[in-house]
Amino acid sequence: MSLSAASSGVVSRAYAPARLAAARPAFLYADEMTWRPGFGLAREILKYAEEELGKALRLNDVFLYRNAADKAFLALVVAVNAYIGVVEGVEPVSHSERRKILRKIGREDLRALYSDLMKTLHEEAFYQGVYQPDEVEYAMKKVEEVVAQLEEEAKRKAAGQR
Repeated sequence: MSLSAASSGVVSRAYAPARLAAARPAFLYADEMTWRPGFGLAREILKYAEEELGKALRLNDVFLYRNAADKAFLALVVAVNAYIGVVEGVEPVSHSERRKILRKIGREDLRALYSDLMKTLHEEAFYQGVYQPDEVEYAMKKVEEVVAQLEEEAKRKAAGQR
Protein backbone atom coordinates (compact mmCIF):
# COMPACT_ATOMS: atom_id res chain seq x y z
CA MET A 1 0.00 0.00 0.00
CA SER A 2 1.42 3.37 -0.92
CA LEU A 3 1.36 6.45 1.24
CA SER A 4 -1.09 8.02 -1.21
CA ALA A 5 -3.52 5.18 -0.44
CA ALA A 6 -3.49 6.24 3.22
CA SER A 7 -5.05 9.56 2.28
CA SER A 8 -7.61 8.07 -0.10
CA GLY A 9 -10.23 7.37 2.54
CA VAL A 10 -9.11 3.89 3.56
CA VAL A 11 -10.56 3.26 7.01
CA SER A 12 -7.81 0.96 8.27
CA ARG A 13 -5.06 -1.20 6.90
CA ALA A 14 -4.22 -4.75 7.92
CA TYR A 15 -0.62 -5.34 8.86
CA ALA A 16 1.40 -7.69 6.71
CA PRO A 17 4.96 -6.78 7.75
CA ALA A 18 6.81 -8.09 4.68
CA ARG A 19 4.33 -6.49 2.28
CA LEU A 20 4.34 -3.19 4.15
CA ALA A 21 8.12 -3.09 4.38
CA ALA A 22 8.27 -3.18 0.60
CA ALA A 23 5.46 -0.65 0.18
CA ARG A 24 6.57 2.03 2.64
CA PRO A 25 9.64 4.22 2.57
CA ALA A 26 12.47 2.91 4.75
CA PHE A 27 12.42 5.95 7.04
CA LEU A 28 9.07 4.83 8.42
CA TYR A 29 10.62 1.55 9.52
CA ALA A 30 12.90 2.60 12.35
CA ASP A 31 12.16 -0.74 14.04
CA GLU A 32 12.71 -2.97 11.00
CA MET A 33 14.79 -5.43 13.02
CA THR A 34 11.76 -6.17 15.22
CA TRP A 35 9.21 -5.84 12.37
CA ARG A 36 7.08 -3.35 14.30
CA PRO A 37 7.05 0.04 12.64
CA GLY A 38 6.73 3.04 14.80
CA PHE A 39 8.39 2.93 18.18
CA GLY A 40 11.87 3.92 17.03
CA LEU A 41 10.36 6.48 14.71
CA ALA A 42 8.21 7.83 17.56
CA ARG A 43 11.30 8.26 19.75
CA GLU A 44 13.13 10.00 16.92
CA ILE A 45 10.24 12.40 16.26
CA LEU A 46 9.97 13.14 19.98
CA LYS A 47 13.70 13.90 20.14
CA TYR A 48 13.27 16.47 17.36
CA ALA A 49 10.24 17.91 19.16
CA GLU A 50 12.20 18.34 22.39
CA GLU A 51 15.10 20.00 20.57
CA GLU A 52 12.70 22.31 18.75
CA LEU A 53 10.89 23.23 21.95
CA GLY A 54 14.18 24.14 23.63
CA LYS A 55 15.15 26.31 20.68
CA ALA A 56 11.67 27.89 20.55
CA LEU A 57 11.83 28.83 24.22
CA ARG A 58 15.38 30.25 23.90
CA LEU A 59 14.42 32.33 20.86
CA ASN A 60 10.88 33.10 22.01
CA ASP A 61 9.67 31.76 18.66
CA VAL A 62 5.96 30.95 18.77
CA PHE A 63 5.92 29.23 15.35
CA LEU A 64 8.72 26.89 16.38
CA TYR A 65 6.92 26.28 19.68
CA ARG A 66 3.74 25.31 17.82
CA ASN A 67 5.62 22.97 15.49
CA ALA A 68 7.45 21.35 18.40
CA ALA A 69 4.15 20.63 20.16
CA ASP A 70 2.67 19.08 17.03
CA LYS A 71 5.76 16.92 16.47
CA ALA A 72 5.35 15.58 20.00
CA PHE A 73 1.76 14.72 19.20
CA LEU A 74 2.86 13.01 15.98
CA ALA A 75 5.23 10.84 18.05
CA LEU A 76 2.24 9.76 20.13
CA VAL A 77 0.18 8.97 17.02
CA VAL A 78 2.98 6.87 15.53
CA ALA A 79 3.45 4.90 18.78
CA VAL A 80 -0.28 4.32 19.30
CA ASN A 81 -0.62 3.16 15.69
CA ALA A 82 2.27 0.72 16.16
CA TYR A 83 0.69 -0.61 19.36
CA ILE A 84 -2.71 -1.05 17.74
CA GLY A 85 -0.99 -2.76 14.82
CA VAL A 86 0.45 -5.38 17.14
CA VAL A 87 -2.72 -5.84 19.19
CA GLU A 88 -5.38 -5.60 16.48
CA GLY A 89 -3.49 -6.07 13.23
CA VAL A 90 -4.75 -2.79 11.73
CA GLU A 91 -3.41 0.73 11.40
CA PRO A 92 -5.97 3.44 12.18
CA VAL A 93 -6.08 6.37 9.79
CA SER A 94 -7.91 8.96 11.92
CA HIS A 95 -8.00 10.21 15.48
CA SER A 96 -11.55 8.99 15.98
CA GLU A 97 -10.72 5.53 14.67
CA ARG A 98 -7.70 5.39 16.98
CA ARG A 99 -9.83 6.29 20.01
CA LYS A 100 -12.56 3.83 18.98
CA ILE A 101 -10.07 0.96 18.71
CA LEU A 102 -8.47 1.82 22.05
CA ARG A 103 -11.90 1.67 23.68
CA LYS A 104 -12.69 -1.62 21.89
CA ILE A 105 -9.50 -3.29 23.19
CA GLY A 106 -10.20 -2.17 26.75
CA ARG A 107 -7.63 0.61 26.88
CA GLU A 108 -9.90 3.40 28.07
CA ASP A 109 -6.97 4.71 30.12
CA LEU A 110 -4.88 5.12 26.99
CA ARG A 111 -7.83 6.53 25.02
CA ALA A 112 -8.37 9.22 27.65
CA LEU A 113 -4.67 10.07 27.85
CA TYR A 114 -4.44 10.19 24.04
CA SER A 115 -7.39 12.60 23.93
CA ASP A 116 -5.91 14.78 26.68
CA LEU A 117 -2.49 14.96 25.00
CA MET A 118 -4.13 15.66 21.63
CA LYS A 119 -5.98 18.60 23.17
CA THR A 120 -2.86 20.06 24.80
CA LEU A 121 -0.34 19.50 22.00
CA HIS A 122 -2.36 19.45 18.79
CA GLU A 123 -5.43 21.57 19.39
CA GLU A 124 -4.32 24.16 21.93
CA ALA A 125 -0.58 24.59 21.29
CA PHE A 126 -0.45 23.92 17.54
CA TYR A 127 -3.81 25.07 16.17
CA GLN A 128 -4.82 27.73 18.68
CA GLY A 129 -1.32 28.95 19.54
CA VAL A 130 -1.96 28.74 23.28
CA TYR A 131 1.44 29.47 24.82
CA GLN A 132 1.84 27.28 27.92
CA PRO A 133 5.40 25.90 27.86
CA ASP A 134 4.98 24.11 31.19
CA GLU A 135 1.95 22.22 29.88
CA VAL A 136 3.70 21.31 26.63
CA GLU A 137 6.83 20.13 28.48
CA TYR A 138 4.66 18.01 30.79
CA ALA A 139 2.76 16.59 27.82
CA MET A 140 6.05 15.72 26.07
CA LYS A 141 7.20 13.82 29.15
CA LYS A 142 3.91 11.91 29.15
CA VAL A 143 4.37 11.08 25.45
CA GLU A 144 7.84 9.74 26.21
CA GLU A 145 6.41 7.56 28.99
CA VAL A 146 3.59 6.30 26.76
CA VAL A 147 5.96 5.41 23.90
CA ALA A 148 8.14 3.36 26.26
CA GLN A 149 5.14 1.68 27.91
CA LEU A 150 3.47 0.78 24.63
CA GLU A 151 6.68 -0.56 23.16
CA GLU A 152 7.14 -2.89 26.14
CA GLU A 153 3.52 -4.04 25.97
CA ALA A 154 3.80 -4.60 22.22
CA LYS A 155 6.96 -6.69 22.70
CA ARG A 156 5.18 -8.86 25.27
CA LYS A 157 2.09 -9.28 23.11
CA ALA A 158 4.16 -10.03 19.99
CA ALA A 159 6.20 -12.64 21.89
CA GLY A 160 2.96 -14.27 23.04
CA GLN A 161 1.61 -14.40 19.48
CA ARG A 162 4.52 -16.38 18.09
